[in-house]
Amino acid sequence: MKIGVLVLSFLTCLQIFSLPSQAQSLAEIASKEQQRRARRGSSSRVYTNEDLSKYRAREEPNHHVSSTPSTTSAKDTSEPRDGQEERTWSRRFLEAKTRLQEAQNQQTILKTRLNDSHGMCGPETYYDTYYLFHSQRQLEKNKDAIAAAKQALEELREELRKSGKPVSWESSRLAVQPASGSADLDTPREKDRQYWQERLALIDKRYRAIISPLEAELFELVHRRPPKPGEDITIIGGLGTCIPRFVVDLDARIKALKRNREHERAALVEQARREGALPGWFR
Repeated sequence: MKIGVLVLSFLTCLQIFSLPSQAQSLAEIASKEQQRRARRGSSSRVYTNEDLSKYRAREEPNHHVSSTPSTTSAKDTSEPRDGQEERTWSRRFLEAKTRLQEAQNQQTILKTRLNDSHGMCGPETYYDTYYLFHSQRQLEKNKDAIAAAKQALEELREELRKSGKPVSWESSRLAVQPASGSADLDTPREKDRQYWQERLALIDKRYRAIISPLEAELFELVHRRPPKPGEDITIIGGLGTCIPRFVVDLDARIKALKRNREHERAALVEQARREGALPGWFR
């Protein structure tokens, strides 16, 4: 028993005396490891889940933007479907009512002409009966035009009623208002020679649509016959003698329209030159 106790005491003493040396060895190892990592630099960093969460938080907004179609970033300026339909109905009714109004106005003018055709151009000298018959024919044609315009307007009203759309669209003025997102709101076109020539052509087209039928009628009244297909309807010389007043008024109206056309053309050319157009563009 004494021998066993002595052996156990000896081993315990050895273990106690060896602890400082082990602690010293561990301290040296930790110091060396710290120096080794310092030499390797930041490349030895270990990324944790927390680091990854911060990374995703920074990247997700950009990823969301990139996945959105580019078309959605542009502002949609197109007109709503209801607005487009109302604009179409508005245009149709305005056109139908304009045709009817023009025919009714023409009826008043023709009645005045008919009365004028019965008059005299001098002492005991009556107008040529051609003017009387011409005015009567025009009056009958215009009556048919009024009836057709009224029927077209009533049919359009019935079509609107059956469509189930608001009846107020008959009086809508949307057609005369600029459409949202129209080409007029886009980037202005380059004002080159073609641009100004097209503007001039639009002026000529607008006046030609008004003047041409008036010139054809004046030709018929002066020559007592309608013009032949392709015939030059320019009136050369005077209107003749003993003609009703409405023929003179018709000639004056045509001349006034032509003067207005030239004034508009000249104003457009002047505007073009102020905006940098070259003089040779309008020769």
